[in-house]
Amino acid sequence: LMANNREGLFISSWDFNTGHPLYKFESGKSNYTGITDEIYYSSDSNQIASLYRDDSIRVWDINTGKSLHSFETHKGRVAGVGYPLDKWLVAIDTKENAIIELWNLGTNELIRSIETGHKNEIYAAFSNNGQLVATSSRDDKTARVWNVQTGQLLYELSDQYFRNVETLFFSPNSEQLVLVDASGYSNVWDMSTGKLLYELSSDLFLGPSPVYSADGNLIAIRILLTDNNHNGKYRIAIINSSDGKQLAVIDCDSENSEIIGFSPDGKLLLVNSNETLQIWGSSE
Repeated sequence: LMANNREGLFISSWDFNTGHPLYKFESGKSNYTGITDEIYYSSDSNQIASLYRDDSIRVWDINTGKSLHSFETHKGRVAGVGYPLDKWLVAIDTKENAIIELWNLGTNELIRSIETGHKNEIYAAFSNNGQLVATSSRDDKTARVWNVQTGQLLYELSDQYFRNVETLFFSPNSEQLVLVDASGYSNVWDMSTGKLLYELSSDLFLGPSPVYSADGNLIAIRILLTDNNHNGKYRIAIINSSDGKQLAVIDCDSENSEIIGFSPDGKLLLVNSNETLQIWGSSE
């Protein structure tokens, strides 16, 4: 279990079974721009990558607390970080002609430059199979999917309801891509065809982003259901990822409820409700 300490400028880890602290991952940074902004796990859960607000990245060994790699960006901002095929890849938005650069974080080698055609502030996500990188832009209603190895454009994804795509991520099995725009509208795309599969929810979606189970079969998403009098109730819906059908609904205590994630076997769902950790599961 990882926690981000913004005041101390370090990350702490705990043993989930005992609650005992394990390691403190210290960046050595001493200014506000060095505060940890995001934490990524490797697919084998043995490493984490921490992204700092000055767009530097550091990789840590989760079992020893030791720093493994560091990466300093010089030409732009970090657009995305991923761990496909057992290696850390980083997408850098160079802010030059809508180009992103793909870097191998372990070797600090430039893999490829891709001219995306986006307008402003590119976002990127990597598929776990190492074959795809998806890009979008804050001022663009289109997302694009590229072949990581060749830089070839595979799909352009858009529909009439998109305002702009602010969040995008692949399913754990790399078979689907979820796009979420600034208004919260979200849908799911098939990565074998580039076709739209379904809208993720016909109800008003209120973040945070949808969450997949580890096998990619389930999606948890927070929704707001309203009646004819415009009275709203917050719910978490469990959805079958293959067809978008709703399997179960969980009552939320608060509009601030946050989906933490599924257990590795997909049988439990962790929810943060009013700073209380709730664990939900089937009675069957």
